Amino acid sequence: MNPDQTATAEIAAPVAPPRGICSKLVLLLSRETSSGNFVPEIDGLRFLAISAVVMFHVWGNFKFYGTDAFPFPGSSHLLNRIFTQGDLGVQLFFILSGFILGLPFARWRLEGGKGISLAAYFKRRVTRMEPPYILNLLILYLTATVVRHQFTPGQLFPNLMASLCYCHNVIFNGPSVVNYVAWSLEIEIQFYILAPFLSMLFLIRPARLRRGFLVACVIVMSVASEFFFAHGWLRLSILNFMQYFLIGFLMADFYLGGWNRKPARHLGFDIVCLVACVLFFSSRMLFPHGGTVVPWFGLLVVIGAFRGVLCNRIFTNRLIYTIGGMCYTIYLYHFAVVGLCGHGRLFLFRSFWPNLAVSVLIVPLVILLVSCVLFVLFEKPFMRRDWHVQLSNAALRRFGLSSAS
Repeated sequence: MNPDQTATAEIAAPVAPPRGICSKLVLLLSRETSSGNFVPEIDGLRFLAISAVVMFHVWGNFKFYGTDAFPFPGSSHLLNRIFTQGDLGVQLFFILSGFILGLPFARWRLEGGKGISLAAYFKRRVTRMEPPYILNLLILYLTATVVRHQFTPGQLFPNLMASLCYCHNVIFNGPSVVNYVAWSLEIEIQFYILAPFLSMLFLIRPARLRRGFLVACVIVMSVASEFFFAHGWLRLSILNFMQYFLIGFLMADFYLGGWNRKPARHLGFDIVCLVACVLFFSSRMLFPHGGTVVPWFGLLVVIGAFRGVLCNRIFTNRLIYTIGGMCYTIYLYHFAVVGLCGHGRLFLFRSFWPNLAVSVLIVPLVILLVSCVLFVLFEKPFMRRDWHVQLSNAALRRFGLSSAS
């Protein structure tokens, strides 16, 4: 879910500012990056990932409360089989994170580019990602204890502290009680810490050997995940998901290998992208041990988004990539909004299809509207690299001091 565009900012051309009646709204909801540039395909792919995750939880809530409210189709129904695969959007996020975080290290190791300061690398994480995360946990903690009285403050406090330290998966052997979806952010932080060390893979020469080794690592980790790490306490560790981050590393290698320089687009890549997208979200249904092939279909989806003609237009559509750029906020808050819209509150009819239509249309819209407000308030202010410096200077001026003193 890492929305930081630092890795790709240096290689993308600026996107022209929007014009028209909605320009101010689009600019307000657009992400800010350190250089003012970004790769729209990445945020377009994030739109796909967050949409899948949102619909997965909307369906889960709808099914949980709808089963006893009206005639509900069985688990073998096509809709149930489709929506229950939406959790794979998280794995797509992991692939994108591997690409984004791996790219600057790959440029450094492969092209002799600017070295990576680990101090600056981790500082960026703290100043960019932590404030929205901390605010989210505090808001949900207060909501659960003070507003809704689901827990007493003392009951939930250990879970809050564990989540703030990205240790809930390990300590409680399960997702956070404060914010269920934070389990994947704990996986992300593990990779964030390991990425500088894993980037030494880019020192392997020649390119064919390096890429072959990355492919072998993905295969080994996929098989290990499917047979050894998917159960027990390791299921919520980096070991169970490493193959997706390594696919992102492989994609970064290919990206610098040539197809970052205005690659020729072809309709054949559109076919590849669409077929791979279907297979990515249905592999666990279609193939025995389908988890071993999911990373490869994810790679093809990403490649098709860059190299296809029609798919590239879709993923670089301004509305698509603007919403995708808010994925961190949407991810942090969508589960809570789904819960507030649940409990049968939207069951206006006595049959399945009308209630489903209301749920899949209204709940995502409510999530988007709430997320737009929260993005502007709690995420966008922290996108500027020097926000903490500006805040410190403002505080000093407030007391009649200066930063020089």
